[in-house]
Amino acid sequence: MTNFTVDRSQLDAAASAFKDLGTSATGTQNTLQAVGLVQSDFGRVPWLQTRVWEAYANHTTDCLDALKELISAMGNVSNGLAATSATYRVMDADAEKAAEYINQALAAGPE
Repeated sequence: MTNFTVDRSQLDAAASAFKDLGTSATGTQNTLQAVGLVQSDFGRVPWLQTRVWEAYANHTTDCLDALKELISAMGNVSNGLAATSATYRVMDADAEKAAEYINQALAAGPE
Protein backbone atom coordinates (compact mmCIF):
# COMPACT_ATOMS: atom_id res chain seq x y z
CA MET A 1 0.00 0.00 0.00
CA THR A 2 1.48 3.33 -1.00
CA ASN A 3 0.66 6.85 0.05
CA PHE A 4 -1.18 5.63 3.12
CA THR A 5 -1.80 8.42 5.61
CA VAL A 6 -3.77 8.68 8.80
CA ASP A 7 -5.37 11.92 9.91
CA ARG A 8 -5.01 11.65 13.67
CA SER A 9 -7.15 14.74 14.21
CA GLN A 10 -10.03 12.93 12.50
CA LEU A 11 -9.50 9.90 14.74
CA ASP A 12 -9.51 12.19 17.78
CA ALA A 13 -12.66 13.96 16.56
CA ALA A 14 -14.43 10.65 15.97
CA ALA A 15 -13.41 9.41 19.43
CA SER A 16 -14.85 12.59 20.94
CA ALA A 17 -18.06 12.27 18.91
CA PHE A 18 -18.61 8.68 20.03
CA LYS A 19 -17.91 9.68 23.63
CA ASP A 20 -20.52 12.46 23.28
CA LEU A 21 -23.04 9.93 21.93
CA GLY A 22 -22.41 7.74 24.96
CA THR A 23 -22.90 10.72 27.25
CA SER A 24 -26.15 11.57 25.50
CA ALA A 25 -27.35 7.98 25.82
CA THR A 26 -26.49 8.07 29.53
CA GLY A 27 -28.66 11.18 29.89
CA THR A 28 -31.52 9.43 28.12
CA GLN A 29 -31.06 6.39 30.37
CA ASN A 30 -31.17 8.58 33.48
CA THR A 31 -34.28 10.38 32.24
CA LEU A 32 -36.04 7.10 31.53
CA GLN A 33 -35.11 5.72 34.93
CA ALA A 34 -36.47 8.86 36.59
CA VAL A 35 -39.97 8.39 35.15
CA GLY A 36 -41.96 7.62 38.26
CA LEU A 37 -44.95 5.78 36.85
CA VAL A 38 -46.56 3.02 38.87
CA GLN A 39 -49.17 0.45 37.90
CA SER A 40 -52.05 2.50 39.31
CA ASP A 41 -51.19 5.28 36.84
CA PHE A 42 -52.52 3.12 34.01
CA GLY A 43 -56.21 3.26 34.74
CA ARG A 44 -58.81 1.66 36.96
CA VAL A 45 -59.94 -1.38 34.95
CA PRO A 46 -57.93 -4.16 36.66
CA TRP A 47 -57.29 -6.47 33.71
CA LEU A 48 -56.64 -3.59 31.30
CA GLN A 49 -54.50 -1.72 33.80
CA THR A 50 -52.35 -4.81 34.29
CA ARG A 51 -51.90 -5.42 30.56
CA VAL A 52 -50.96 -1.81 29.82
CA TRP A 53 -48.64 -1.67 32.86
CA GLU A 54 -46.89 -4.89 31.84
CA ALA A 55 -46.42 -3.62 28.28
CA TYR A 56 -45.01 -0.35 29.61
CA ALA A 57 -42.72 -2.10 32.11
CA ASN A 58 -41.42 -4.54 29.50
CA HIS A 59 -40.82 -1.79 26.96
CA THR A 60 -39.04 0.35 29.54
CA THR A 61 -36.82 -2.56 30.55
CA ASP A 62 -35.99 -3.31 26.92
CA CYS A 63 -35.14 0.36 26.30
CA LEU A 64 -32.91 0.52 29.37
CA ASP A 65 -31.12 -2.67 28.30
CA ALA A 66 -30.59 -1.27 24.80
CA LEU A 67 -29.27 2.01 26.21
CA LYS A 68 -26.89 0.12 28.49
CA GLU A 69 -25.49 -1.78 25.50
CA LEU A 70 -25.31 1.41 23.43
CA ILE A 71 -23.43 3.26 26.16
CA SER A 72 -20.93 0.40 26.43
CA ALA A 73 -20.48 0.21 22.66
CA MET A 74 -19.97 3.96 22.30
CA GLY A 75 -17.39 3.88 25.08
CA ASN A 76 -15.56 0.97 23.47
CA VAL A 77 -15.52 2.63 20.04
CA SER A 78 -14.35 5.92 21.54
CA ASN A 79 -11.57 4.19 23.48
CA GLY A 80 -10.52 2.21 20.41
CA LEU A 81 -10.30 5.30 18.23
CA ALA A 82 -8.37 7.21 20.89
CA ALA A 83 -5.95 4.28 21.33
CA THR A 84 -5.47 4.04 17.56
CA SER A 85 -4.71 7.75 17.35
CA ALA A 86 -2.25 7.51 20.25
CA THR A 87 -0.52 4.53 18.63
CA TYR A 88 -0.14 6.41 15.34
CA ARG A 89 1.35 9.36 17.25
CA VAL A 90 3.97 7.08 18.79
CA MET A 91 4.67 5.38 15.45
CA ASP A 92 5.08 8.72 13.70
CA ALA A 93 7.46 9.98 16.39
CA ASP A 94 9.48 6.76 16.20
CA ALA A 95 9.59 6.98 12.40
CA GLU A 96 10.87 10.56 12.59
CA LYS A 97 13.62 9.50 15.01
CA ALA A 98 14.57 6.58 12.79
CA ALA A 99 14.73 8.84 9.73
CA GLU A 100 16.92 11.26 11.66
CA TYR A 101 19.33 8.45 12.64
CA ILE A 102 19.49 7.24 9.04
CA ASN A 103 20.19 10.75 7.76
CA GLN A 104 22.93 11.21 10.37
CA ALA A 105 24.50 7.89 9.42
CA LEU A 106 24.39 8.74 5.71
CA ALA A 107 25.87 12.19 6.35
CA ALA A 108 28.71 10.64 8.34
CA GLY A 109 29.61 8.39 5.44
CA PRO A 110 31.07 4.90 5.54
CA GLU A 111 33.27 3.99 8.47
